[in-house]
Amino acid sequence: MDGLQYFSSKQIHCKKCNQKRDTETGEVTYSHSAITPAFVSPEYTIALAMAPEFIHLQDGNTKQDCERNAAKRWLTRKGKGLSELGIAVSGDDLYANQPFCEQILENENEVKTFTRTVRIKNKKHLYSYRYTENVPMRDSEDALKVSWLEVVVHDTDGKQLYKNTFITNHILDSDETVVELASAGRARWTIENENNNTLKTKGYHL
Repeated sequence: MDGLQYFSSKQIHCKKCNQKRDTETGEVTYSHSAITPAFVSPEYTIALAMAPEFIHLQDGNTKQDCERNAAKRWLTRKGKGLSELGIAVSGDDLYANQPFCEQILENENEVKTFTRTVRIKNKKHLYSYRYTENVPMRDSEDALKVSWLEVVVHDTDGKQLYKNTFITNHILDSDETVVELASAGRARWTIENENNNTLKTKGYHL
């Protein structure tokens, strides 16, 4: 899932608008946003759009809405059905909610590593993976424990082409599982490039 803003104005507004006030000028910007979930897969370049959840002022609440709260509402409605289908929910670092990667160096967990050479369009790329499990999301007794993985891609000249980290509730029981989850995580880009672009520019008027 991913969020996008589809309306913004300094004059036109309604009761449901989110508001952002400029701290220097006091000028208010009104906006509407939504999260736009979609089915994606590393095996396909298409994204199948699902029902959005709009980010706006909730009834009886004076606090500004946000992408994270909208995602929680959407998961409350749709999460059980997705779980029964064995579908994993993927999001960007906003959903991780905590810069816990530094904790890995301080944590006693073993960080496992391995590399794979992959040929893409007649060019060799070196994929380097690191992963560990039971990493706390925050520094507290009740912190959720997650699995963490990192993938870095270099070409044969040693130039870094890609680097990203992911968290998941899946058990990292093998190198193959790590490769599959990293590929699934990388597939999230299709939400922005395919799903959101289609909704904005192909006649859906979002």
